[in-house]
Amino acid sequence: MNQPDLDSLRAQALDLGADRAAVISTSDIAVSEAVAFKCRVPRCPNYGVCANCPPHSPTPKEFRAVLANFSQALLFNKRFAPEVMVSPDQAAERREAFAAIFKLAADLESAAFYDGHYLAFGLPAGSCKSVFCHAHEHCAVLQGQPCLFPAMARPSMEAVGIDVFQVAALAGWDMQPVGRGADPNKVADSSLTGMVVVV
Repeated sequence: MNQPDLDSLRAQALDLGADRAAVISTSDIAVSEAVAFKCRVPRCPNYGVCANCPPHSPTPKEFRAVLANFSQALLFNKRFAPEVMVSPDQAAERREAFAAIFKLAADLESAAFYDGHYLAFGLPAGSCKSVFCHAHEHCAVLQGQPCLFPAMARPSMEAVGIDVFQVAALAGWDMQPVGRGADPNKVADSSLTGMVVVV
């Protein structure tokens, strides 16, 4: 894909609600077993219970092999109020925030597809189990049934081993981890990041 097309996709990301978007080289993306290991220690509630989360998601080794076939990706980021990310009483708002990143990933993947990049794929933040199927006891796919959200459900950047903070630094974004115990008044940047690997 040439630079004008990447600029067009970047502009679409901003039009669709992203606050920041940048084109990065896939060769600069760090994919680490240590990132995927964080799904296990401390164990995420979605580990092993979602078809798109470890150990069912592509491994970092598998993802590195896939990524080697691509040269550029679009990174996008959307800011949310710190209270949404850390407050225990804002679970519904937090799900909506993550859902917005899933939708951006799916919409931008679709835009790239219809622009001729039929192998493009999007990766959001978080687990589709907690975002879309939180009210369901089990992931339908792991029960041998069709996915309830096939156009939206997908592995996250973290699930396949992408170091999101390292990738954000490539784009010139200063992002810091925000834990659930953080004081919202002391959080300077509360946001979620996704990516579309394009060409």
